This record gives sequence, structure tokens and C-alpha cells, in this order.
Amino acid sequence: MSYILSIEFLCLFLIITSGLYIAWNACHQLSWLGAAQTDIGIPINEPVVPWRASWQRNLTLLIQITCVVLLSRLIVYLVAYLAFIAMKDNGGGFSDLFKHIWWRWDSFHYMNIADNGYAAEGKDRYLLVFYPLYPALIAVMKGFVADTFYAGVTVSLINLVLSCFFLFKLVLNEFENEAIAWRAIKYLLLFPFSFFTAIVYTESTFLLMSIACFYYMRQGYWWQAGCFGLLAALTRNHGVLLLAPMVFEMLRQHQQQWPSDWQQRIKFIAPKLLSLALIPTGILLYLVLNKWVTGDWFRFLDYQKENWHNGFGYFAQNISGIFERIQGTNYKMVAGTWWPTFIGFFLAIALIVTSIRKVPSAYVIYSFCYLLISYSPTWLLSGPRYLMGLFPLFIFMALWASKHKSLESLLDISLGVFLALFTVLFFHSVVY
Repeated sequence: MSYILSIEFLCLFLIITSGLYIAWNACHQLSWLGAAQTDIGIPINEPVVPWRASWQRNLTLLIQITCVVLLSRLIVYLVAYLAFIAMKDNGGGFSDLFKHIWWRWDSFHYMNIADNGYAAEGKDRYLLVFYPLYPALIAVMKGFVADTFYAGVTVSLINLVLSCFFLFKLVLNEFENEAIAWRAIKYLLLFPFSFFTAIVYTESTFLLMSIACFYYMRQGYWWQAGCFGLLAALTRNHGVLLLAPMVFEMLRQHQQQWPSDWQQRIKFIAPKLLSLALIPTGILLYLVLNKWVTGDWFRFLDYQKENWHNGFGYFAQNISGIFERIQGTNYKMVAGTWWPTFIGFFLAIALIVTSIRKVPSAYVIYSFCYLLISYSPTWLLSGPRYLMGLFPLFIFMALWASKHKSLESLLDISLGVFLALFTVLFFHSVVY
């Protein structure tokens, strides 16, 4: 068991040292604690100047991104279809097998909620652990696409297109480099678990809300950022973590603008605090939903333990437990769940740490908090899928590729191969 303790110690050491390094760099972006500029030359007391474009340019960009996204997802669908008929010896047309391939795991639950709402009794009561925004969007889409499954896929695809659109504009605002912006989109679409963004799962919806929150946050549009943060928190519990970078950005952008008079100071800070409060309001609304359905504000916690065998645990112990499961004999689970969960943690830490001095601290703070929370569930089956929702990783990868262009093709090919592999493992029911 000594190697298990060694892994726990390594994880704890990495988190502590990374956290201190992130905090040190963040402090140097605050004038009363450190330097007067960020490492990429953005003045600390001003928001990012937005990329200005005409509506024609935005429309052209949106069409380009739509074509890229739909083509990339069509390729993923075709790879899954061809692999399925080859491995399962199950003939049928593309449309005939589409549901059979992609309708799995949580998809059933989101569709059930979209069709029937939340239940207070029976087995369906356990579906209360799923946050309401995505199934609500599916229910709305059913007015245009009658089939619930295809309504869910449509919502995911639309939100994926919009996620890439906002990501492009966000990266262009930050770095004024279209090549880096396109690379960020490329790595979002090539990420080995990106197939979740085009099926009945919350990934693309959460990406849209969190990226849009950052897009407005970095420009100092606090109400818009707060609204998208609220929607992110209504999509997944990770959404409330947007509170951390938003607090930091408010301090960074307004630290030299505080009025000296107390009355003026209250007028200055009150609307900003109200916009900030929108993000935890998303969680509050979810608790109200719990109370309305079951009479208990926190009933979802009981359901997580009763039916999903999950709770909030010590991340280092969780990771060491995952490493122990790697030694098991269920090789499909080892390949599809345990190894990518284990390796994903360390690769994410490496990307975050190596990007600290290349990006504004808000991205690093958010990534650090998100990674820590994502690896805290005691029964961690979906660690790699959770990483799919951490959009700064795609920016970090784009920056790395732009600096190491000789290795970019190798990275792209490797990601494509792993995307195909995990897509196949998904319909073998060992990716969650």
C-alpha cells in the first residue's frame, strides 16, 4: 500500500505547490500587492478591449464555425457507425443505428426529465440530482423536433456551435491572433471526449455558458457575465466555480477606481455585487427545486449517496483509489475510465502550471478550482468527461501548439486517434 500513499502525497504536493504559485502570480496582478501589468501586457485596472467586428463579419465567422463543427461531428458519427457495424456485426443504416450507438447512460435521464419533469416518488425521484437547464432546453426544442432524443442532440449541436463562436471571440480578444483562436476551437473539437458535446449530455451547454461568462467578464460587462454564470450553475454544479474568477476580475479591473466617499463607494460596488450574486443564485434556484419537489432543500445529497453511491471526498485519496483500480482485470474499464481519469489529472495540472505566465490569472484560478472539485466525487466515473467542460484547457493547448509548431501535427493526430478510441469504448459502455 506504500505506492498508494505515495500517489496521495504526490497529488497533495502538486495541488499545494500549484495553488501557491497561482496565488503568487495572481497577487502580482493587483496593484497594492505587486506589479502593474499582467504577463501578457494587459493593464490591471482596465478590462480587455473587445474585438470589434461588423455584423457581416460575425455572421461570416458564425457560418464558418458552424460548418467546421458540423463536419467534425459528422466525422465522429461516421467513425462510430463504421466501428459499430464492424465490431458488433449488427447491420443497419446510419439513421437506424444512430440512437442505438449514442443513447446511453445519462442520456436516458435527461430525456426522462424533459418528457416527464422531476418526480417526488418512485425510481425517477433519483433524477433530481440532474440539474434542470439542459432538460428544460430539450423540452423547448421538442416544439420544433418532436423526438426527444433528436431534440437533445439538436440542443447540444447548437450550443456547441455557439461555444466555439464565443471561444473564438474570447481568444481573439485576449491574444489578437486568429491562428490561436482557430487552434483553440480545433482542440475543443479534437479533445478525446468531445463526442459528448454532440449527444444528449450537458457538455456543450455548460461550455457555452462558462465561455460566454468569461467573454463578458473579461470585458467588464458584469451583468451579462453574471447571467451566463447563473445559467452555468443551473447546468452543472461546476458553474458556481465561475464565482472565483469573477471576484478576481472585479478586483483587478476596479482596484484603482474605488471612490473615497463611502456613499459613492456603496453606489459603485452595489450593482457589481448584485451581478456577482447571480452566479450562486443558480445553485439557490436548484435548491428551491429540491424543496419544491421533495420538501427538502438538500434532498439531492441523499439521492447521490443512495442511488449513485457518490459523495464529496478527498481528491488525493480518490486519485490513489483510481490508480488501485487500474490494477484490476476489467481491461475495458481500465482503458476507458481508470487510465484516462488518472492520466487526465496530471496532464491538466501540467497544462495549467505551464500556462500560468501566458494567460490572465482568471483562467488559471478557474481551472485550478474546477480540476480540484472535479476529482472530489468519491465514485469518480466521469473524470475525463468533466475535463471536457474545462474550456481553458483548449486555450492552453492552442498556446502550446503555437509555440511548438513542429509537434503540432503529432499532437493533432494523437488526439484524433484517442477521440476515435474513446468513441468506440463509449458504445462498449466503459466510458461515462
